[in-house]
Amino acid sequence: QIMELACEQISQVDVLILDELGEAMRRGFVTREDVEALIAIKPATTELVLTGRGLLPLADLADLVTEIRPIKHYFDEGLLARQGIEY
Repeated sequence: QIMELACEQISQVDVLILDELGEAMRRGFVTREDVEALIAIKPATTELVLTGRGLLPLADLADLVTEIRPIKHYFDEGLLARQGIEY
């Protein structure tokens, strides 16, 4: 499981990125409790980066929260997701 691996590695790396964690939570692969446990064991010297929609409920546990929004995007012109870029 990804969170078990993350817990094993977090004390051995300077930066740990869990990309699209919000989607993993939405699909039930990861729980809030899993994330809280990871944050609890995170060394102060490790930067933990969590990405994905639906993570706002975890904002109270974060040191930094950002939101990225498109200003100009080809989706607005009807272009579909591109293989190798969005998937």
